Amino acid sequence: MQAAGLAEIEFSRERWDTFADAPSASSAAAFGTQGVALRAVRPT
Repeated sequence: MQAAGLAEIEFSRERWDTFADAPSASSAAAFGTQGVALRAVRPT
């Protein structure tokens, strides 16, 4: 993300099961993959 020019990168403390309502199973769910909210600033 820094290579893309973003700064002040923060991830949310809360995690979500992004596969709970998916129409089909995903191998990512088997590995405990979780969703997060991301905040970053692109300096001008």
